[in-house]
Amino acid sequence: MMMENHAPQLPELEDNSIRENGRSDNHVEEIHYSKEFAVSESMLNSREWLGKIQSLSDDPYEQRQFVSEAKEILKDRSGSDGEDISVYNRTRKEWYRSWEGNRSEQVIYSKKFDDQIKKHVKDELVSFHNHPNSQAPSNGDINSAWYRGYSEGYVLGHNGAVYRYGPCSHIIPSMICGKHIAVYDGTGYTDIERSVYLMRWLSKEYKFVYEEVENGKKKRR
Repeated sequence: MMMENHAPQLPELEDNSIRENGRSDNHVEEIHYSKEFAVSESMLNSREWLGKIQSLSDDPYEQRQFVSEAKEILKDRSGSDGEDISVYNRTRKEWYRSWEGNRSEQVIYSKKFDDQIKKHVKDELVSFHNHPNSQAPSNGDINSAWYRGYSEGYVLGHNGAVYRYGPCSHIIPSMICGKHIAVYDGTGYTDIERSVYLMRWLSKEYKFVYEEVENGKKKRR
């Protein structure tokens, strides 16, 4: 019998609604390479961006860990729309990584990564992954935080945006997101703005944490 303080064992995943990804649909493509997805080195060394990452923890050791890992993720995927995920175990002070994905705007989990995640104690994990399109978290991100037992997750936009989110108490269907995002069709809003408005609405409707980190402070949405 599984101990109560451990996260549930993960079955095989087929539903894209329980995967970190920067898309609001189930479309799957191979990775694209473009200057559009390039990450500026000056941005990664800017006081503003460093302040955003450092504000995610009050612990100086964690701050250094988070800055280093966030930089490596963005450098690894700079110039492409592939996604990497790194999960930090705050108790063991170690990282679990899955950086082998070859799909556009979607995290792919390695077996080693999933095996490592299964062993954690509930709420000791925080996740970092990039969104090449710099959009806010998707419903798949929120669902995965609950499903894998992350206490919170952070999305790293290639444009310097940093988003913080927490798990929901249950799965958010992709169909709900598709219907709501369609409200903004023809309004002139950018894809990034639409993704932010969707998260604002979802976080209120489903009562989970969503914040955009700005200038070293977490700004609640």
